[in-house]
Amino acid sequence: AECMDGVRNIRWSVNETGGGTNQLQFKFIDEKRKDVSGGYGYRLDIVSLNQQEMTLQTNTTVEGEPITVVYHFSRSY
Repeated sequence: AECMDGVRNIRWSVNETGGGTNQLQFKFIDEKRKDVSGGYGYRLDIVSLNQQEMTLQTNTTVEGEPITVVYHFSRSY
């Protein structure tokens, strides 16, 4: 699928689950900060987080098989 050029408004927040694993969540919003996705969004487990790096992961399925997708971000100056 191709993505068209343009502005995407996203609301980011942290969902504190209380079970020890917090989640980064985001939803698409409009210019007035109103939800445009019908309450749907994305949640990624925060595996580690510090001032230099962040690691997130989510479980999903590919061709009927469960997999874990890991996202690793590092700060670049």
